[in-house]
Amino acid sequence: MSHHGLKIAEFCETDFRDFAAHHATSPEIGSIQTSFDPGVKEQRKRDYEQTIVGLWGCDTLCAVADFHLYQSAIEPTSHVLKLVSVVVGPKLRRRRLTERNSQAK
Repeated sequence: MSHHGLKIAEFCETDFRDFAAHHATSPEIGSIQTSFDPGVKEQRKRDYEQTIVGLWGCDTLCAVADFHLYQSAIEPTSHVLKLVSVVVGPKLRRRRLTERNSQAK
């Protein structure tokens, strides 16, 4: 039985890489760089906690995202959350979050 609605859950690096390998491209610019590409990984200079999530809609993986949590350089007792990479499947790109919102206007 299919589940309707959205689900966000933690995701592993291997699955992120697999999804990105199939979907991190654009007709306009070609391959899209993600946080796991070798050139990007080498640029990381600060310590951070990493969280990778997947977004499913009606049991279909639609997108993946990579977040880094850093200690603030300005306020040592605070943290900064940075959205590093987002890969969205081609069918869902350039669309609004819900069709209902666009019809209501």
